[in-house]
Amino acid sequence: MKRTIAACLVLAVLFGMVTAYAAGNSSDPLITRSHLEGAYRNTLNSSINTTVSGAATAPTARLNTIQNQVTTFHYADKFTPISLSRSDSVVLNQGSSFTLRSGTATLEIARGTVINVTTGAAVTTGAQLVRNQRYFSTENTSVTIRATTALQGLIDGYYSRGSRFLPAPTTQVFTDIPSSHPSFTAINWGQVNGIMVGSGGRFHPDGAMTRGDFLLIMHRYHGSPSPANPGVAFSDIPSTSVYFAPAKWAQENGLILGSGGRFFPNDPLPRDQMATILYRYNVMVGGDTSARADALNQFSDRSLVPASVAEHMRWAVTHDLIRGSGGRIFSNDTTTRESAMAVLYRYFLKFDGSTISGPGTPPPPTQPPQTQPPPQQPPPPPAQSPFSDVSTTHPSYAAVAWAQSERIMVGSGGRFFPNDAMTRGDFVLILHRLAGSPAPARPGVAFSDVGASSVYYNPVKWAHENGIVLGSGGRFFPADTIPRNQMATILYRYNVLRGRDMTINSNILDQFTDRAQVPSSIIDHMRWAVTHDILQGSGGRINPNDITTREGACSVLYRYFLKFGR
Repeated sequence: MKRTIAACLVLAVLFGMVTAYAAGNSSDPLITRSHLEGAYRNTLNSSINTTVSGAATAPTARLNTIQNQVTTFHYADKFTPISLSRSDSVVLNQGSSFTLRSGTATLEIARGTVINVTTGAAVTTGAQLVRNQRYFSTENTSVTIRATTALQGLIDGYYSRGSRFLPAPTTQVFTDIPSSHPSFTAINWGQVNGIMVGSGGRFHPDGAMTRGDFLLIMHRYHGSPSPANPGVAFSDIPSTSVYFAPAKWAQENGLILGSGGRFFPNDPLPRDQMATILYRYNVMVGGDTSARADALNQFSDRSLVPASVAEHMRWAVTHDLIRGSGGRIFSNDTTTRESAMAVLYRYFLKFDGSTISGPGTPPPPTQPPQTQPPPQQPPPPPAQSPFSDVSTTHPSYAAVAWAQSERIMVGSGGRFFPNDAMTRGDFVLILHRLAGSPAPARPGVAFSDVGASSVYYNPVKWAHENGIVLGSGGRFFPADTIPRNQMATILYRYNVLRGRDMTINSNILDQFTDRAQVPSSIIDHMRWAVTHDILQGSGGRINPNDITTREGACSVLYRYFLKFGR
């Protein structure tokens, strides 16, 4: 660049000298001082300005491009970690790259060419990203990486973040929600994003929120996904109902349970039930589930919070989603339309709102690591086995001896029967014993096939109240054998209830040849169980659909105890 400008200056000077010399005549060929200071200087200046201006056009345009990158894009050093929620996106500018570490994403090319650096091949728009392969945005390229599930990745260069949500309008939308209304922004945000709309130009903020309506807005918030499986989830929500897809999706993902095969969509929604649904949603999307143990101590009516949902309410208060008033939390009060929208908007700002500002927003902060109890150290097993069919050299002897000493699993007639099948009811029974055999919080049966006189009644009722088991069509099927993947799901949900470590190695199942047999709806439960060495494979297989034996269930529960405690 400097050489080009220097050459232009030399040419300009030579041109000026020729022009100046031509200004003389035959009688006076010399260049006078007045000419140098007058016409010559003006001509030279004009020539230099024109030449330099032309030579600087391209560099100036390039500098403007760079300035635009700096002011409208966020810059990441090489291999900077980044997290995206489902449907969120990042736009890569030229010279930037992205590597997917976990989750799934697609690639949308607005212009230019994207190269998969790992394979050396050009990538077409709409392609699915492959994990641990680096995608490079070449010169004059703009490409959007869109998350189809929550993901973790590595990014470098200039990029901007996108969001599936629009910002709230600043002008009045509803006649009954003036700009001075405390929930003005939240309600406008819900309306512009189609999450919660009004009627006849009004929002009706004091109207009661029903159970069905809250599922409807949660379903919209999540992008209105289709249910994974056909068939109704509850007898009172037929396939023709506006609540069918939301309730089916929520039931499939453990957000709601129902009772006796019904959901009661038209019942008003208490504040504590809203907290529970949001908590379970946050678990589903991998959000922060930490909660202060003393979060409810500030409220005089904290004793009215049901024990089965106290942890959900603590979480909601800890993260400023649900707020009290006048020293009370009003856990059993009916949720209004205004308060439901305000709570969901606060959830958005807390967990998804890092994308609200669009370009230039830095990645969200990394969540602090969850704490967990120190590893448990049970006493050594006795030198003589309590069971004639489990010797002291048996690979599961330590687990079986522990379970027998803790009265979690016992045998009969001096035998343990290690190879007998474990039923669904029996597994919930031993998990209930591990938890200390807590009493259910409410009366009434949870499932029609587990009556109050059943040995499984308290365990299953407790597990149902805490979102550990769901059942189907109002039944639990306690006598059915339990596959290994269902055991993983029950332990996963129990671990959520206990607030323990939920980290997952997203590639952990790749080592097993039968990984494709793991149902997609519970794949994260299996990943979690294998990540923490609670569920183990054999011969390169994980055998997700194999029936759990009594020995297998005992070993899994023992490894859970060693890792997380009770």
